[in-house]
Amino acid sequence: MNDWEIAGTQNKWVCPSDRHLRLRAHVRTANARSPTNTKKNGITDSEKKHIIDVLARAEERRLREQQRIGRMIDRLEKLKARATGNGITQCYLCSTDFGLLGPRSYAAMCSQCRRYVCQKNCGVDGYDYVRRENIFLCKICSEYREVMWKKSGAWFYKEIPEYIKPIEDPELHSPLRYPKTSWQHYTKPETSNLAFSSKKPQQSRKEQYR
Repeated sequence: MNDWEIAGTQNKWVCPSDRHLRLRAHVRTANARSPTNTKKNGITDSEKKHIIDVLARAEERRLREQQRIGRMIDRLEKLKARATGNGITQCYLCSTDFGLLGPRSYAAMCSQCRRYVCQKNCGVDGYDYVRRENIFLCKICSEYREVMWKKSGAWFYKEIPEYIKPIEDPELHSPLRYPKTSWQHYTKPETSNLAFSSKKPQQSRKEQYR
């Protein structure tokens, strides 16, 4: 007698009844049938190599992503370090004095940090979707929004992911970028005896080989 006949139906694709499932549980058969040669089947060398390659590519992509985020954060920190204005009577980014004349003298307050910057070159217009109104942001706050939340994926992870900042070469920022030339180490030879030395007449080639 087949299993589906014991379950009370002639269709083998119908789920067995609870009574029949309990009977299967007592005989330790349940619903699954494991193959007889499960222990003999292992992972081949080609499959192991494929798995290792996949893991290596995933690790490489993870490092590239961390380096990409690190470069963006490093650029943002350098932008903050270059801001030397007071943000009240001067532009917070370019330190330009505000006045009535001049194309860059018109001041506008950043909606995020509440500092004054040049409206023409040191800020961008944006939109606040929460308050549903147009806003003005300085380049630092605008870059912070783009880097820290959008481009870094922090909006998905709800936090800033891990990153690797680039290592700066101190020689590139030093005033002596190139090594000293040879003339800087040149010592003047003693010419006191050479100035009064008599020149010997040059010999011809025939006389030299005699």
